[in-house]
Amino acid sequence: MKSVPEKPAKIAFLIQGHDAPSTRVRILNLLPHFHDAGFSTAVEVYPNSLRGWFAVWPRVRGADILVVQKRLPSLLEAKFLRWRMKRLVFDFDDSVWLRNRQGDARVSNKLRRRFAHLMRRVDLAICGNSILEARVRATCAEARTLIVPSAVPAPDAELVSRKNSPLRVGWVGTAINLPYLVAIERQLAAAHARTPFELVVICSEPPKFAEFRAVRFVKWSERTEYEEISRFDAGIMPLADNEHSRGKCAYKALQYMRCGVPVIASDVGVNREWIAQRGAGLVVQEDGWCEALVSVLSDERMRAQFGAAGIAAVRNGFRIEDAARQCVEAFRGLFGA
Repeated sequence: MKSVPEKPAKIAFLIQGHDAPSTRVRILNLLPHFHDAGFSTAVEVYPNSLRGWFAVWPRVRGADILVVQKRLPSLLEAKFLRWRMKRLVFDFDDSVWLRNRQGDARVSNKLRRRFAHLMRRVDLAICGNSILEARVRATCAEARTLIVPSAVPAPDAELVSRKNSPLRVGWVGTAINLPYLVAIERQLAAAHARTPFELVVICSEPPKFAEFRAVRFVKWSERTEYEEISRFDAGIMPLADNEHSRGKCAYKALQYMRCGVPVIASDVGVNREWIAQRGAGLVVQEDGWCEALVSVLSDERMRAQFGAAGIAAVRNGFRIEDAARQCVEAFRGLFGA
C-alpha cells in the first residue's frame, strides 16, 4: 500500500494554457486552497512537441500526483505518463472527444481513442458534471470518478441594488460562444418590443447581430467581471442542443447565480438540474426565449426569488472553496488507493 509521503506532497498540473478560461476556473483559482492544505504545486503548459517535453519534464517528474487538465495525451504520451508518474489524474469540463465543438459537434475517432485509452489508465477522472462522468463510466466502467463543478467565488454578503432603466439583460462568455447568442436575435427583438431592455454583452468582442441594436458591449476583464454581472436584472445562457453543449458545465449560469441574478438558459445538459430545480431561473426550449424574457423582466418579485435561490445554491456546493475541498479529499485518498 502506498503511504502518504513525509514531506509535503507535490501536485504537478499540465494545463491548457495560463490564459485559458477553463484553466483559470478549474486549476489556478484552486491553487491557494491546495497550498493551505499542505500540498506544493507546479503548473506547466502541456507540451506540443518533443522539445517541449524535454523542457517541462524535469519540473513535473518528481510529483506525487500529476493532473492533466483537459488536454488528451497521445496514446504514447498516456503510456509514458502512466509508466513514470505515481498517480495520474485527468480533469475536464468539456466534451473533449469531439473534433468540431461547434455546429455538428462530431465525434473524432482519434480523440475518442485517446479518451478511452486515458480513462483506462488514470487513477482518477475529475468531471465537471454528471454527463461527463457518465461518458467516463460508459468508456471504462472501472474508472474512479469525481464530479467537481467549475466553481465561482463565494457570493458577496450584500447584493447590489439594481435601479436600471431600462432593465439590463446580460450575457458573458468567450467569443467562440457568441453564435449561440446571435442565434436568438429574433426572439431578443420580439421580447424587447414587448418589454424594453438593454442587452449587455461582456466578451472579448461584440456580437454581430443583423438588426438588433439595443446592445451595449463591455470588454471582458477579470477584475471587473463580477461587478458588471451584479448589475444585470437577468442573465441569459443560450445553447444549441448538441453533444458539445450537453457536456458544458453551466459556468455562465453559476456566475449569474453567484451575483443573485435570475437565469434564463437553454434546456440543455445540466441546466435543468442546476438552475430550474434549484429555483434559480428558467430553462427554455429553442422557441421559448421571448416569453421567458418577458415573464422574468415584467415580474420584480420573481426576479428577487430567483436571485435569492441562486445565491443559496452557490453557497451549497458551487463555491471555489467547495471545489478545492473535494479535490483535496480526493488527492489525499489517492495515497491510500
